[in-house]
Amino acid sequence: MSLNWNMIVYENKEHLFTGRKVIDHFDLVTEKWGKTPTTFMPMADNLRVGVTGGWPYRGLVLSDADRLQETALFGGCHRDTNLGINLLTELDLKTRKWRRLSGYALRLKDGDYSCPELRKNTLRNEPHGRQETFCFRDMWSWDLREEKWRLERVAGNYPCSRTEMGFTYNEKLDKAVVFGGYSPSMTTVYSEKSISFQFAYLAYTFMYESPESKRQPSTPYPSSISSSTSIPCRPDVESKPFGDVWELRLGVPGGHFDAVDLEEEMRR
Repeated sequence: MSLNWNMIVYENKEHLFTGRKVIDHFDLVTEKWGKTPTTFMPMADNLRVGVTGGWPYRGLVLSDADRLQETALFGGCHRDTNLGINLLTELDLKTRKWRRLSGYALRLKDGDYSCPELRKNTLRNEPHGRQETFCFRDMWSWDLREEKWRLERVAGNYPCSRTEMGFTYNEKLDKAVVFGGYSPSMTTVYSEKSISFQFAYLAYTFMYESPESKRQPSTPYPSSISSSTSIPCRPDVESKPFGDVWELRLGVPGGHFDAVDLEEEMRR
């Protein structure tokens, strides 16, 4: 069973955080599993932001969280929330201490417009079309020096509202890349079968360079696949896992797009 956990490499060890105070690690030299205990740094407002018992992740479980930088985690779900959280935490692997940077372990009674709303993540197994599904179209940036959020204004041909999209930041291009995704509010119509679905899987690519977003030509994307691990198959009530690997090539200098045979790709 995959809960979309991320692993962090530090001192020849792969560290796996699942929401517990103890982090599992795999030693890349000895090829053996071990455990690394951690603590959560006490702060004056821990209780106000939903931290109980000295730990923010209730039920000692966290799924669907995004990893920012190397040791920072944003969002995700724990035992007491379905819509996700907006908690941003950072782990110091040297001291083995977690520190809260922003956000809340539970939704507050009053909204906080200084940071992103509670949410899950991007490229994960969301409950498709159910009450828990909600996609956002806002874009935020986190200032590493000032340690605060900033709501960005996006101009140009920006992506429609979606969730579960893949994203990355390319240092050479100095641009953020968004590709694919799932929309719970966009209708898909199969005219040849006279049927429609109240959701859509998206298969195009956008690149963001402040302050504009542009749609970019890219290699054919594996459409109908938004989650990184599996897609529920409704008629048979089954889940289909995928083990294939794809390379995204962009129509920009250095994007390796000139080596793409579009006609051959379209026949696949």
